[in-house]
Amino acid sequence: MRKYRIGICCRDMQYAANLSLALGRESGGALEAVIFSSPETVSAYLAVQDLDLLLSEWPDKTAETLSVVNLTDRAEDTGIYMYQSVREITQEILYRVESRVVSSQPSGSIAVFSPIGRSGKTTLARALAAGDTGGGKLYIGYEDYSDRPVHSDLLYRVKQRIPGILEAAETEIVTEEDIRMLFMSGMYPDKVDVQSEDLKWFSDQLLQQGKYHTLVYDVGCGRIGDPEVLSAFDQIYIPVLEDEGSRRKLETFRTMLKESGQEQLRSRMKMVKVSEVLEGQSCLNTVR
Repeated sequence: MRKYRIGICCRDMQYAANLSLALGRESGGALEAVIFSSPETVSAYLAVQDLDLLLSEWPDKTAETLSVVNLTDRAEDTGIYMYQSVREITQEILYRVESRVVSSQPSGSIAVFSPIGRSGKTTLARALAAGDTGGGKLYIGYEDYSDRPVHSDLLYRVKQRIPGILEAAETEIVTEEDIRMLFMSGMYPDKVDVQSEDLKWFSDQLLQQGKYHTLVYDVGCGRIGDPEVLSAFDQIYIPVLEDEGSRRKLETFRTMLKESGQEQLRSRMKMVKVSEVLEGQSCLNTVR
């Protein structure tokens, strides 16, 4: 499980100490908190150590390189309200720290998946698969129901490990708007029997031949019933919306991962604002 170091900079040191302990318990050990009494003590700490996030009553008096959230005693203020439940504070912190900045071009097998619905999942998947004149990226449509007729036995070949899978895949690849695309079977029932090891095997076959360095799977929301299938991928990109309903759905998804024994997948997840992609910003700039 990925662990995050959180700073709490607060006038009320007893509150900070109590919150530190509560965050550790509520997050199952994912959040480790360090408490500070002033911005100056934060600066001294940052000279030798790092923080993933800082909650501070003085958000404007901290180094710009650090991600800082206003810790406030007024519910109407922007930031994190001090006196809401520990569960709500923990959820807000996890939402922020799990939204990382990707510093390099993604490669390997990537799943673009969202439990939210209508969040720009396909837009993000195609953006990640675009922009490669060398042809090293491949978009793979793996949605519940395709928006186009697909008559293919490719999934059956993957499941049965039938020889010649690469040749079969190449015959079905099309190019649209300079994006190389492969659409797996268009019917959801065809995907029910395909497990994570099948998708991992298929990805390995495509990557090991050397023609592709990045595979972007557009994974249908119907797969949420079996989160284990996401373990087939090196990275999992989740497009996010910032309304309260969407945040609740993400929290439900996190709970399901924990209850199904797949909580380790959270270390592979990156939350992405698709709106930034549409505005022409790099799709590698993920939410902070």
